[in-house]
Amino acid sequence: MKKKLLIITIIIAIIGALVVIFKGFNVSSNYRAHKSINIPINADFNIEDVQTIADEIFGKKNAYLERAGVYNDSVVINVKDVSDEQLTNLKNKINEKYQPKQKITISIGKEDYNVDDIKAIANEVFAKEDSVVEKSTDDAKYVTIEANIITNDELEKLNSKINEKYELKNETSSIGVTQVITVNEIPRVRLIDMAKQYGKYTAISAVIILVYFAIRFKKLGKIYFFDPGNLEINKNDNVIVETTMGEEIGIVIVPKREIQEEKMATPLKKVIRVANKNDLDSLEKYKKKEPEALRICKEKIKKYKLDMNLTEVEYKFDNSKIIFFFTADGRIDFRELVKDLAAIFKTRIELRQIGVRDEVKKIGGNGVCGRELCCCSFLDNFETVSIKMAKEQNVSLNPSKISGNCGRLMCCLKYEQEVYEDKLKRLPKIGAIVKTEDGEGTVDSIQTLREIIRVKFKDGEDTFYKRYPASDIKIIKNIEKEEIDPEEKEHEKELEELEKLEELDEKTQGNDDEI
Repeated sequence: MKKKLLIITIIIAIIGALVVIFKGFNVSSNYRAHKSINIPINADFNIEDVQTIADEIFGKKNAYLERAGVYNDSVVINVKDVSDEQLTNLKNKINEKYQPKQKITISIGKEDYNVDDIKAIANEVFAKEDSVVEKSTDDAKYVTIEANIITNDELEKLNSKINEKYELKNETSSIGVTQVITVNEIPRVRLIDMAKQYGKYTAISAVIILVYFAIRFKKLGKIYFFDPGNLEINKNDNVIVETTMGEEIGIVIVPKREIQEEKMATPLKKVIRVANKNDLDSLEKYKKKEPEALRICKEKIKKYKLDMNLTEVEYKFDNSKIIFFFTADGRIDFRELVKDLAAIFKTRIELRQIGVRDEVKKIGGNGVCGRELCCCSFLDNFETVSIKMAKEQNVSLNPSKISGNCGRLMCCLKYEQEVYEDKLKRLPKIGAIVKTEDGEGTVDSIQTLREIIRVKFKDGEDTFYKRYPASDIKIIKNIEKEEIDPEEKEHEKELEELEKLEELDEKTQGNDDEI
């Protein structure tokens, strides 16, 4: 029966792969060749109501909708095709439902123009009888037009007619368009194209040499790799291995795997044996003694007046050693304490200093995001986090906002750092001089992840801003060092103290002694 089921599964998999290769990955309209319509609504909206409108225009199950925009205030409608009539109908129905308004700022380049003439052009373009048109309060050379959701065609038509009216020779520029309906052509995604792109990485990963086990000694503790040799070991088995802390019982969390030998920093140690019932009973026996050992050690710390906080006690499964874990602001002279504890427990005693991050990991809690702390839920190991990461990610430099429950920089700053570093290599710094299609300007701000550059232009005494994709600008003169952010300057002393604490944690780790 197993063989028959296996054959059937293989046949189904082959058929499925062939369908995907030759017909495309058609799980949803996102993967078909289609048109993507982006409609900014700039207000709270019910996507089900918009779906009803789309179904009415394009037919049921022909339109796939998803929210978009930084604030989820836009909707993307994916359809096989869209006509001008359907697009106009869609726009009118959404206007009727949500009445979204937007403003366009047009540069006329001179003050002697008639607002009524501009209004007549706007009425013609937007099919209205009374468009809202007024001169800019800041500069009479600019005119502001208020209208419902604008399409690219309408914007081009408006620009053309104003140019024609005032003989501006296409010098008119729309610089403040809040919203524009865009229609993009999306090609079909084919699995064969993805295979061509990622196939080489799959082939490289298939070159394997060395068999290993991944073993964890504590819940969410660091994972270590050992050579199982000829032992029959399965996932979740308890095994005894040799570590820097002596023989320990660990749990196998990753079954047998193969890895390239050159990727191993050091030769793997072998698994000694599979833990038996006596080993597990002994471990459970000594685990029950840990609270009493913790109490005794705290009394001795109080006796010797040591500035340290005891967090945990750990008995070895064979009572060969007792390890006391503690936190402290600096290095502690606890030689007398170790001698006293060795005399009481009649076994080897080790005191090991851990960081505040490890302490919080043992205590647990919730982060500012409302979820369980990363170190308590999935982080196996702590990586170095720096203030530089917060700066590069444009995160608030207020220490209280970028520090976790442990009082150190939040671990989540590390998660996206590689992406930011990669993108920042290609982007200019704030204050850099760049060349655009509209002339030279100065970089005012950067949206790193989107790779959008906001450029500041000066026209005499006038100043205006415009955004460009990073690929559309050329750096003329970059700057070596950016100006200190006002927020950074405000919290400069606190940030320096935070950095010192990070360095201190690294130095004090491993402050331990044993008898």
